Amino acid sequence: MTEVTQNREQDVRATQDPSPIRLAAPTSGRGKKVWIDIDNSPHVPFFLPIVDELQKHGVELVLTARDIYQVRELLEFFHLPCTVIGRHYGKNKVLKIFGTLVRTLQLAPTAAMTRPDVAISHGSRAQLLICKALGIPTMMMHDYEYSTKTGFLEADWVFMPDVIPDGVMARKEDRVLRYPGLKEDVYIPRFTPDPSILPQLGISKDDLVVTVRPPATEAHYHNPESDIIRGDSAVAFFPPACARRDTASKCETGSATESGLERPDLFRSNAGADRPSRRIESDLVFRSCDQRRWHHES
Repeated sequence: MTEVTQNREQDVRATQDPSPIRLAAPTSGRGKKVWIDIDNSPHVPFFLPIVDELQKHGVELVLTARDIYQVRELLEFFHLPCTVIGRHYGKNKVLKIFGTLVRTLQLAPTAAMTRPDVAISHGSRAQLLICKALGIPTMMMHDYEYSTKTGFLEADWVFMPDVIPDGVMARKEDRVLRYPGLKEDVYIPRFTPDPSILPQLGISKDDLVVTVRPPATEAHYHNPESDIIRGDSAVAFFPPACARRDTASKCETGSATESGLERPDLFRSNAGADRPSRRIESDLVFRSCDQRRWHHES
């Protein structure tokens, strides 16, 4: 267990205190304040090594998060003290816009009181809006070229993998910073699989385990063509052994009934913290992809 993780164990739950998190460290970044807004579940593990690196440089951190999917669970799992502000408003586009505006107002007190030197997020539109209104410099990270941009507003700096084509995520290419690899390369090196995950789920080591990841139906970039995995056609892709009662298959998001997978050997497992371990212990990972193509990992 690292020293950073040990320090976090005192803050097991997400706090509602919007004051900055003061992290004692060397002086190279002392006097600087960075605001990180966690907008979705994958951003919790993504920002962990970034938080650690900023800590080493003595940067004062302000951490906020949106209450969406498994964000609260992951904050607790990783012992990351964070102010949870605002919530998810579902897949309706009008409500998405409304929710973004509401959360922009909800973030205003934190932004005004803390006045960070720079605000960083992985796609937080609410943070971008309030920072533009208050004149706070912004950096927005991206990992998906088909995500919807804010259009008339852009972050001062855009940070993304070098595999994303030029001119896709920003109008000013001189304000684009790139890193090699993918977003997952940032945090996977520190991941340690949990070998006890299958017994925890009541699955035998002798079972054939197929993990199904249905499409992100509430995401703004959702492609209806990927909904094929929510119907009986998805089951047809499973190996014949999946029809056996001793076979355990699991659906990561949504219920088995909602996904059209109404079989006694299918069950729903929606916990976010142990998801990488579940995939590693699976014989087959079958997931949809909203980029108009299919993937399978084995």
